[in-house]
Amino acid sequence: MRLAVFAVLLAACTTQQLPTSELGEQAGITDGGDHLDILVDFADVNNVSTDAGTLTATFRGAKHQIPYDAAAYRGAIALVTPLVADEPVELALDRDGETVVSTVTSPQPLVLDPVPASVSRSSDLAVTFSPGSEDETSWGFSGSCAFGGGPVATGADNVVIQPNEIRVSAGGTCDVLLEIMRTRHGTPATQFRDGYVDFVTTSDATFSSTP
Repeated sequence: MRLAVFAVLLAACTTQQLPTSELGEQAGITDGGDHLDILVDFADVNNVSTDAGTLTATFRGAKHQIPYDAAAYRGAIALVTPLVADEPVELALDRDGETVVSTVTSPQPLVLDPVPASVSRSSDLAVTFSPGSEDETSWGFSGSCAFGGGPVATGADNVVIQPNEIRVSAGGTCDVLLEIMRTRHGTPATQFRDGYVDFVTTSDATFSSTP
């Protein structure tokens, strides 16, 4: 038993000693309405997640330590006031006597206009939202009977979802979730092997999808 515990501890220590240049960063920040969800993973060349050090997120002048849960760093930051565009978030990883910093700013939040209570998949669905933005924007459509997704033109405040963009799974009628997603890509620390830092905000609506 002691040998097994020692082996686990030794493996953890060995992993943490990997140089930063051998780690990839995969970071996602999501606007949850009244909070931000933080999910960050540091992985080695074999895509194995690791506790790489102490991770701190700085937002609106406050620092928040993001704990590691044996699979990834996960945390939440309360939003006292709603998110607005261009708010910076700094992710700082302290390890082995060095601090590496990745940065991203918030995309323009949006509001999806009301959609009909029931929509046929054989008809076009015109979706509007506001405001438009230069940020990368896409739509997603998911339910037990059908699913789909695609891009929204840069700067647009609307998209028309056509029947050929919807994939039918079980068929019939079901409730579906329509999401408009807006993403801004940040800048991972140059010390990492590779990676990304994305900030996502969404607006959604649920309706009945019929054949």
